[in-house]
Amino acid sequence: MCSTKRNYKPRIKSRTVTLGGILSGEEYVIPIYQRPYEWEEAQIDKVFEQICNICDYEETAGKEEVFFGSLQFNINDNKEIEIIDGQQRITTFLLIIQALIHGEKGLEFDDEKKKIIIDKCSIKYKNDIKKEKFYNNFKYILSCVEKQAINIEDMYNYIIFVEIYTEMEKSLEKMLK
Repeated sequence: MCSTKRNYKPRIKSRTVTLGGILSGEEYVIPIYQRPYEWEEAQIDKVFEQICNICDYEETAGKEEVFFGSLQFNINDNKEIEIIDGQQRITTFLLIIQALIHGEKGLEFDDEKKKIIIDKCSIKYKNDIKKEKFYNNFKYILSCVEKQAINIEDMYNYIIFVEIYTEMEKSLEKMLK
């Protein structure tokens, strides 16, 4: 029997959610301790490969959901939604959506607030950012989007994740342990 008394009570909730549900009006925060956005073209290609699996079907009846893993969020003391796990995927999906909606008009990145904004969704980066990585990946994504017929609604409805929310009363470090 463990003699260590638990002095924190994390609240943990999980559910299956679509990409549309993730991008439906939240403002997410990347905590300072997270690594910067670093995905390379090879990782983006894997995302497009899976997206194309959805878009290959012409009718909704033949389409299957594509699972993109779990995303972990934490509600911090300031009631901000922090992305604990999944920053690279969510940022990449935001760049893809931006390319599909606005094309070459460009990436909406608020330098002053260190924030990327797509429609109703945004991510605020408290960590170090590599702006050139955002812009280079956006250019690469634009070239990929031009080569493929991608339906945004299909992405919103058929890309799914397991979303895990935690809210802790003590430190994040303890909760992650």
